[in-house]
Amino acid sequence: LFESLMEDALARGVIDNAAVAESVAQSRDFWNLREHIPLAQADEGKNIKHDIGVPISRIADFIDVTDRALAAAYPDIRMVTFGHLGDGNLHYNVSPPEGHAHDAFLANQDGINRI
Repeated sequence: LFESLMEDALARGVIDNAAVAESVAQSRDFWNLREHIPLAQADEGKNIKHDIGVPISRIADFIDVTDRALAAAYPDIRMVTFGHLGDGNLHYNVSPPEGHAHDAFLANQDGINRI
């Protein structure tokens, strides 16, 4: 069932890419990768974190609209979005542009949060 859902989503252009674990070991590796996203962000420097709930049917629209609005207001920022998409929980994190001073970026936190 899951694989047919993924195939349909790929065919309709809802997603661009997908990887499905073919073993328990691959499943553990995928989960390990996901668990290291926040650690990688911390190593990179400061960022603005959001832990939000979005109805599953609205996740794609939320990401599309919000990414575009943030990019228009704050050029070159980088979005890092991950989470438990099956329950609508997203970690929608915003990182500064490459080479940008982190403290100067954090001065935009109120504006970023409003979007």
